[in-house]
Amino acid sequence: MTGPSRKLAIASERLNDARHAASARTGPDDPHHGANEISDHHGRVGDARLAAVAHAEYAARRRRDKLFDADLFAEPAWDMLLDLFIQRHHERPVSVHSLCIAAAVPQTTALRWIGKLAEKGLIDRRNCTHDNRVIYIMLSEAGLDIMRRYLAGQLGGSGPAGSPPLAFS
Repeated sequence: MTGPSRKLAIASERLNDARHAASARTGPDDPHHGANEISDHHGRVGDARLAAVAHAEYAARRRRDKLFDADLFAEPAWDMLLDLFIQRHHERPVSVHSLCIAAAVPQTTALRWIGKLAEKGLIDRRNCTHDNRVIYIMLSEAGLDIMRRYLAGQLGGSGPAGSPPLAFS
């Protein structure tokens, strides 16, 4: 498999793994099923539901990539933020290498966007305790807050107001 085909296969595999893990956690007969759907008495949407929205958005982007030229709609920062939100929900560490694949762009482009996301305070980096060659990336608190607000908006929720939109140059 070549670059773009390999990236799509890996992204598809990750989404399928996440779907199976999510459905295996609880079922309709489980008393905890849906317990994470609403996070508080104010009606704010829980991370489980927001992760499902992020999954759907990421999957739609990969479907679109199959139909159109991949470089026509390249938004690596957004793909990275979606992937980081999804993987955070499933408590999976995301290495720089894995995040580059999730971005579905050349590695040098993905690395440049990782730098921009870090500069904007949307992501944090952490060294792997077992392998000094591996660096993990996760959403910062600010990045997590913005992603939650955006994804809640996709469900029709207004989310908390107050933060201005970020501009990337």
